[in-house]
Amino acid sequence: PGLDSAAALACIVTSYVASPFETLRVRSMATLTPQGWTNVLDDFLEEKRNARKRKKGKSSDSDDTSSRELDNKDLTTDDLAPLFSGFVPIASRELPFGVTKFLAFDLISTTIISFVNSNAPNGALPVQVGVGTTGLLVSAGAGAVAGIAGAIVSHPADLILTLTSASKKKSPADGDVEE
Repeated sequence: PGLDSAAALACIVTSYVASPFETLRVRSMATLTPQGWTNVLDDFLEEKRNARKRKKGKSSDSDDTSSRELDNKDLTTDDLAPLFSGFVPIASRELPFGVTKFLAFDLISTTIISFVNSNAPNGALPVQVGVGTTGLLVSAGAGAVAGIAGAIVSHPADLILTLTSASKKKSPADGDVEE
């Protein structure tokens, strides 16, 4: 139970921290020409501001957006909130992967270490995960198998997230539109 909770909490925290970067990464992958992350961020924030203005019935041409540079003093929580819109999809992909990976690693490495230590000659130092040559080999093998198990478990969520991201088409007039 403790390992489950720790793995889940770690996945939730990392998903929250990674969600703005993932949003910008997905957005930058959709452009045909390479752009720096600051340009991708500026475009994203400008698009979201214009969408909010359209929703409120204001014209997006009323502001001077020719500078395209956003100052930190201009940013509001309304500007930053859309960066975290990918949190739920990312967490739904990362939770199964992370929890499975942690649990599988712990189960596999504990089993192998118990087996190795039970067959060790009397007086031999016990093998520990990640310590010494045998411990490193156990750690690497358990990590590889745990990663494969996590990938198998999280594949459906990853596939859905990828298909959802790929099905959005960029339209200059309407923003993101489903195909």
